[in-house]
Amino acid sequence: SGKTRSQSGDYDADTRICRTKYRGHYYPFLLNLRRWLSNPVLILGLLLIIMLSSILLLALGQMPLFGIYSSNVAQSVVLKANEDKARYKGFAAAASVISGEEAVQSPNTPQDKALKWLASIETFPTPKSTDTDDMKYRFVEQYAIAVLYYSTDGIHWNDQLQFFTLPENSLDKSTTMQQNEDNDTVGYISSCNWNLLDKDGYFKGVGGCDDKGRITIIALNENNLHGTLPQELGFLSALTTVSLYNNQLYGTIPLSYVRLVDVEKFYAQGNSLTGLVDFMCENKIRDMRADCQGPSGSTQIQCQCCRLCCQDGGKKCHFNNSK
Repeated sequence: SGKTRSQSGDYDADTRICRTKYRGHYYPFLLNLRRWLSNPVLILGLLLIIMLSSILLLALGQMPLFGIYSSNVAQSVVLKANEDKARYKGFAAAASVISGEEAVQSPNTPQDKALKWLASIETFPTPKSTDTDDMKYRFVEQYAIAVLYYSTDGIHWNDQLQFFTLPENSLDKSTTMQQNEDNDTVGYISSCNWNLLDKDGYFKGVGGCDDKGRITIIALNENNLHGTLPQELGFLSALTTVSLYNNQLYGTIPLSYVRLVDVEKFYAQGNSLTGLVDFMCENKIRDMRADCQGPSGSTQIQCQCCRLCCQDGGKKCHFNNSK
């Protein structure tokens, strides 16, 4: 029995030795990995690299943030739209009426990008001269909102606000589905859901749609909009509220905004907009706010009907006594 125990002991000892040699000889990576993972400095370094890589991808618009893809999704669709040149031409012809041929025909303009995105949506019908007024407005509205996005560097907005997302409910089947000449079912998309509530519960984005599904609110204040205001927004006659304060907008307010006869609130303070906007006073806007004075006290925006006039980038505002 002693021999048996000795043999058993020798076997156990040899087995342990063999296992150690086996792992050391055939799995050096696993042994090294265990040592690496026990090094806190190395772990912190790896976590830092992952975090920096994620931030870089987010900045480049290559990664979804909180489940909402940034505008690289729209841009990839824009590139795909080039495959259907005939369809694009139909959209461009309709858009040139409000944007002008130069803006539409020039490559990579906000108008060109917006049209390519629209042309890529198979269910969106190509505009025709025989379209009803409601059908024409649907096209203009979707086109104008897309132009606004591209005109103000939408990819770098603080919040994408679900722009360019097309969930199932984006097709307003109750009022916009129809049969085209080939008896295919087509429908206009709706951007009524391109909005969110901010941390304080305030509406941000576009929406507030009326009973016809038309957008009545544009609320993109404090969202890092950088660029100029597109004239296409002036054709959205259903708008009642336009809030664009505290961004990086420059240039002038387009003359086409005189068409916004139903707008009751227009907030443009806290930007670098300039020029005369008294033409909007014809619409009897109830509450209009703008930067009436620049940083040095010089006139920035001339606005006789502004309820509030601001200066220093919208930081200081006072009631307009001339109103």
